[in-house]
Amino acid sequence: MNDAAPTRINALTSWRGIFILSVVLFHSGEELFMELATSGVVGFFIMSGFLMRMKHQPEPIRGARFKSFVANRALRLYSLHWFAFALLMAATFGFSTTLPYMSWGALVPNLLLVQSFVPDVNVFFSFNTPTWFLCDLLICYLCYPYIATWLDRIRLRWQLLLFAVLQIAYFVCMCALTDPDLVTYAHVFPPFRIYEFTAGIIFYNVYKALRPRLTGWNMAKATLAEVLVVGLYVGLMVFSQAWDYQDKDKFNDSVMWEIPLSLLLLVFVLNAGTEGIISRILHWKPLVWLGSICFEIFLLHSLSGLVFGYLVSPFLGHFGIDVYGHYAFGQLPILLVMGYVMHRWFTLPVFVWASRLSARLSA
Repeated sequence: MNDAAPTRINALTSWRGIFILSVVLFHSGEELFMELATSGVVGFFIMSGFLMRMKHQPEPIRGARFKSFVANRALRLYSLHWFAFALLMAATFGFSTTLPYMSWGALVPNLLLVQSFVPDVNVFFSFNTPTWFLCDLLICYLCYPYIATWLDRIRLRWQLLLFAVLQIAYFVCMCALTDPDLVTYAHVFPPFRIYEFTAGIIFYNVYKALRPRLTGWNMAKATLAEVLVVGLYVGLMVFSQAWDYQDKDKFNDSVMWEIPLSLLLLVFVLNAGTEGIISRILHWKPLVWLGSICFEIFLLHSLSGLVFGYLVSPFLGHFGIDVYGHYAFGQLPILLVMGYVMHRWFTLPVFVWASRLSARLSA
């Protein structure tokens, strides 16, 4: 086994691709992907905390460096958000339609990425609905230096105990919620997502402690570990999807995914360099590519749905081809092209610009 920390983990990138594809399909009405999408959102926050801790030591992020760190991430998120917002609004007015949560009273909170702090569905889901994720992610970035520095000062066993206590508290909160509106708000409530981000940081510390101790690790052992965690994940998904318990709509089942997804993340990162069979499958280049543009896909899938419904479907209808009922999958080619174009000609240049501008703050 290679003890060096991997700089890029293709298996995780592919998992992000799987997660974002499930989110798009679920938001497009494919209920079969509900649990995969719900768990995928949890997975995004856990991965964000893990990868942030892997790439950034928290102790030096103070003073001017903290300003640079925050500015870099804020410039990226706001730029992508405003660009996707402008495209969506142009399509909305161009097609003379409206969005499900197009509340002009929520415009300022939405543009400032503070909408998740308002417990009103017309605010936190306003306009480009998935952008509540950016609000919560920005808060996680702001908290990262403080959370990671504090965790580094306590023993790993106490970090894991903290994770367990927070998981129990989270479960109790979810069980106590009976109002469907509050259950929906719990999905975007920033402190819950900060907990998942923190879980990612804790499991990075677990990874750092375990990796030097894994001796004699080979493909067979790596495959067994991967099969076990993927089996747990898929089993829970099937169980949750099939179990039609009473008042299911009053329970936010995000709470069931923190532990299995943290374990999934841990196993696939530990196997980097000595991949099992599943990791090798996840190295498939189209899947890695999909994961590399998942951010753009997340921001643009409301727009691709409009384009498919208002341009592609009527055009094909003139030739007797009825594709209106295939909206969920029919929009995917449009979305992939849009995601690639945005990533190549907007996201990458913006990231370079943001890095240069924020670097001046720490000079």
